[in-house]
Amino acid sequence: MKKAVSLVIALAVVFTMAMGVSFADESADKLTLDAICVSWDVNPPMEDWWIWDAYEKMTNIHINWTEVPSSTASEKKTTIIASEDLPDFFWQFTTFSVPELYQYGSEGLFVAINEYPDYMPNLEAQMEKNASIRPTITMPDGNIYAFPYIMDDPWAASVRYYINRDWLNNLGLEKPDTLEDLEAVLAAFKAEDANGNGDTEDEYPIMYPSGSFDWLLERSMMGSFGMGSKGSYPIQNKVYVDEDGELKFIYTDEKLKEMWQMFAEWWQKGYFHPETFSGYDYAAWVTEGSVNDTVGMFSWAGANYLYNDAINHYTAVHAFKGPYSQDLCWIEPAARGVTNGIITTKNEHIPETMQWLDYFYGDEGMMFGRFGIEGETYTRDADGKILYCDEIANYDGGVQLGAFQYGLLVYGGYYPYAEHAQAWQIENVVQTSDNELSAGCFTLDELYEHIPDELIPNFVALDDEQEILDMYAGDIDAMVKEYRVKFVTGELNFDSDWDEYVTKLEGLGLDQFMEVRKAEYERYLESK
Repeated sequence: MKKAVSLVIALAVVFTMAMGVSFADESADKLTLDAICVSWDVNPPMEDWWIWDAYEKMTNIHINWTEVPSSTASEKKTTIIASEDLPDFFWQFTTFSVPELYQYGSEGLFVAINEYPDYMPNLEAQMEKNASIRPTITMPDGNIYAFPYIMDDPWAASVRYYINRDWLNNLGLEKPDTLEDLEAVLAAFKAEDANGNGDTEDEYPIMYPSGSFDWLLERSMMGSFGMGSKGSYPIQNKVYVDEDGELKFIYTDEKLKEMWQMFAEWWQKGYFHPETFSGYDYAAWVTEGSVNDTVGMFSWAGANYLYNDAINHYTAVHAFKGPYSQDLCWIEPAARGVTNGIITTKNEHIPETMQWLDYFYGDEGMMFGRFGIEGETYTRDADGKILYCDEIANYDGGVQLGAFQYGLLVYGGYYPYAEHAQAWQIENVVQTSDNELSAGCFTLDELYEHIPDELIPNFVALDDEQEILDMYAGDIDAMVKEYRVKFVTGELNFDSDWDEYVTKLEGLGLDQFMEVRKAEYERYLESK
């Protein structure tokens, strides 16, 4: 009887999703699945989300949610795996790393969803549409163990520089295109009263919260120094592909040395906030930027990282022309998250669970996930543009946070679904806090001009390779972090101390580390 009921429900779900019917057959017994997710402090409990109540009516599937606080998710994950008390699926439990996904999948704890293509037609269509997705989410054994987060909009998948447009206008300056142009702008920001308040000492030409220098400014700038031709994932792995197709370690490379030397010169000239490397938290940075207008340049995917109205005061530069290149290198492939929707082998309803997840990769599911149901969570104006309901549009924390109170998939990303958010914001949505194109921050032509031809997915290590990385990567990270600060701030001298730094890094197992990275890269090349 149980199998017969499951089949009825599965067929009902297929019919609902294929035909766009609003409600499944309510005469069928309701199916209940257990799911574990990470909880956040900016939204109601998962069981109270409007979206899950609406989706249950559509599918006749109820989810028992277990929420794990983000602060304890890593510890809880280990406990769950060790106990083998697995849920039917993990949803947006991004604490799983890609190596862990592969390890537990190959050990038989997670379902290889590629073995059930008929139950994920929307994801299959996404992979046919964008050839980079399948190799990105496929593990070394040829299996796919999770539904990914797909964002094929390069605007949202990339990070760029934002330069204070008001300061440029106040000083009669043009938006810089080259590093030489940028140097001139930074010098003017530092020397003159760029914010127009009568004080020439309260402007910081380059300003980042502590802890973000390396993964925002440094990573972005590698596109000007010939180390960003394949996107951000190689850089995250501390490697780049040179002009001859060879994989090189970044942090002993002469190009990296040149970049750090440029940063050291800028530090000496006072272009950086003195607490860039310590003690300057995000809240203080936002306050200084929005209230006192002290931030000349920063980096992020959108200007609203600084404050909501920043799109009206900053202009974007995707990549500066440097001594080697002009690549927008802080950009990720379409499959940005690989571990987002994981079905476990404890699940007795794999087809139904796959269909439940797969819905959000189709056009109807993407619209439902982001905007809800027309007449309930949104309406359309005379031009067909989407208007969120008043409770969302007038929410005190802004439209995005208002939508998140309904559980709409707009806040934080990395859900197991596909997203084309910015295109919708530009073309269809009236209320949006961050429509950068209409605010004149940049044009799509400017964006596409600097995107690399190939974006390499994240590498996946085999078990023995992961042991080597675990042995050496932490010490390498720590030494790079230590010496970055010392070189940039002038504590160390490039002429007298660089060789010693390189020798110390090599002594931490750099050769073994690079052997693994090269093996991973070779497997990627073979999979293309």
